[in-house]
Amino acid sequence: MILRFFKAIWRLLSGVSRVISVLVPLIFFGVFIAAFSLSRGDAGPESLPDKAALLIAPAGALVEDAPALDPLAAFLSQDYQQPTVLQDVISAIRRAAEDDRISAVVLDLENVAGPTTSQTLEVSAAIAEFKSTGKPVIAKADFYSQANYLLAAQADQVFLHPEGGLFLEGFSVYRAYLRTFLERVRVTMHVFRAGDNKSAVEPYLRDDMSDGEREVITRWLTGLWSAYAALAESGRGMAPGSMDAFIATFPEQLDAAGNDLAETLLAAGWVDVLADHAEMDAALIKWVGAEDEDGLAPMVSLEQYQEDLAMRRSESEQGLPLIAIVPVEGTLVPGESEEGMAGSDTITDYIESALEAEALVAIVLRVNSPGGSVFASDQIRRKLFEVRERGIPLVVSMGSVAASGGYWIAAEADEIWALPTTIT
Repeated sequence: MILRFFKAIWRLLSGVSRVISVLVPLIFFGVFIAAFSLSRGDAGPESLPDKAALLIAPAGALVEDAPALDPLAAFLSQDYQQPTVLQDVISAIRRAAEDDRISAVVLDLENVAGPTTSQTLEVSAAIAEFKSTGKPVIAKADFYSQANYLLAAQADQVFLHPEGGLFLEGFSVYRAYLRTFLERVRVTMHVFRAGDNKSAVEPYLRDDMSDGEREVITRWLTGLWSAYAALAESGRGMAPGSMDAFIATFPEQLDAAGNDLAETLLAAGWVDVLADHAEMDAALIKWVGAEDEDGLAPMVSLEQYQEDLAMRRSESEQGLPLIAIVPVEGTLVPGESEEGMAGSDTITDYIESALEAEALVAIVLRVNSPGGSVFASDQIRRKLFEVRERGIPLVVSMGSVAASGGYWIAAEADEIWALPTTIT
């Protein structure tokens, strides 16, 4: 009798312990989600100053579609920022061109990670449209990588820290070749391929790059560098060939500037102003033409500006014909999309949602994918075939890359638009 009593007590305590072990993490998770929400504030968008600069300060890579917010990462890091959507940058700059409240655009490129040449080509068109209104564009960073400098070169003024620099390294491809290693571990590869330059499996079959692969890679790398140099030169108002000439004579120019990299870049015209942070802030006040209560140039972040535009959007715009943009970014995989992966279920759901809109007049499939799963590609392709069966125009816009399955799904479109630097 006593034994049964203690067994019952033990079962009760065990049950309570299991309930607590489930509830405590849930309560903790709920608390930090609530704290994160409060820290971001929910008072609605702030009104913009009468005169300010639009601050474009991307964090990380520019993407076609922002991944879902990670609340844990956001809560644990005060510096957490969502990746910046490329089309958000382009549309904001274009809207700012006709907005009297925006007197300048400031490109803070310190934290952006490698915008591709194709992405910069698209942003540069919006920057040119903004500059045509007579408003200035200013770029600033302590250091410029090859990638983010190309975007900076489109500005009217390029600021660089006196201790900073620009690192040009060209374009290259490095691969690990594993034939000898695989032989040593007694792994035999069985490969079936067609075509002279089907090189994806070469690393398993060779210890070096084949002549055919080298020829193909050299061809597109040369084209990519030519496009990069031409865009940088045109942005800086320099003659064609200036960048290659600068690189070829760089040691002599560096020596003439007393081995000061920043001074070398200034003398060559690749940057306009050498300034530390305080000097940059003072110069921006003059370019923006206004000063806030903190003694700085008033700035409006990309996020603030988007919220303001959404709030001001008239009801009449809501009834206009709808063109749906469906992003396909990353490796094609079955299931849901994640960062760096384009999930076929997510993409087909996007398309289905677009088809349900009464105002839909066309669909633009924005492809930035090297390919991936044949199954995932076929699922998307079949959904696109349904779009065409309904008589809805389907246009593909290619980003930096649209290869393999990425091109296969694009083949269903009525029109395919690519950039000169798209690899496909």
